[in-house]
Amino acid sequence: RLLFSTPAPATTHHVDISVNHPARMGGVTVYQADWQVAALTLQMGRSPQLQFPLQALPSLGEQVWGLALPTHPDGSRPVLLTVASEQGPVLVYDSDGERLGALRVDGPPLDVNGLPIRITHVLPASGLLIKRDPGVPLVYTGFAVALLGGGLSVLASRKLWAVAAQGRLHVAGISNRDVVSFGEALPRLLDSLTEAGHGEP
Repeated sequence: RLLFSTPAPATTHHVDISVNHPARMGGVTVYQADWQVAALTLQMGRSPQLQFPLQALPSLGEQVWGLALPTHPDGSRPVLLTVASEQGPVLVYDSDGERLGALRVDGPPLDVNGLPIRITHVLPASGLLIKRDPGVPLVYTGFAVALLGGGLSVLASRKLWAVAAQGRLHVAGISNRDVVSFGEALPRLLDSLTEAGHGEP
């Protein structure tokens, strides 16, 4: 969710964006480029709240992030914490890949190797792409004109020229579509004109 504000007049409003659904305001377009879970905030025993960055784990899934967390001061007996969304849950695995349990965000702690661990917050992150292109309306207008021109080029057009010289009538024609049919229709047209001319009083 984004907060847009304008100085004159002074207004503010929230806009929700997602992939393929950008937000537009004042000629500026904001796109959501990507999304991920960036960090976990947790408490171990009586420690203060600690924030740890997460790494993508493509071997566990397309959108799975996690971190290795030691449970002893000497760094031994680490566990793997994984999460797939900002709502949780956070799954806990031991070094052998066995699942030890699941932690809900801001829920009760889980005893892991004698150390209570509690998740207080999951921090998501989103990349934004801000674009301002005043030439976009011109591009769309040109595209519409090109489509219109392409549609008109499909329509058949025929042209005839007639020149009278030395008592004779010279007729020529051209067509951009169905030339064979036009070539058959032109002699019939000339015959009908000749018959009409002979029938005049």
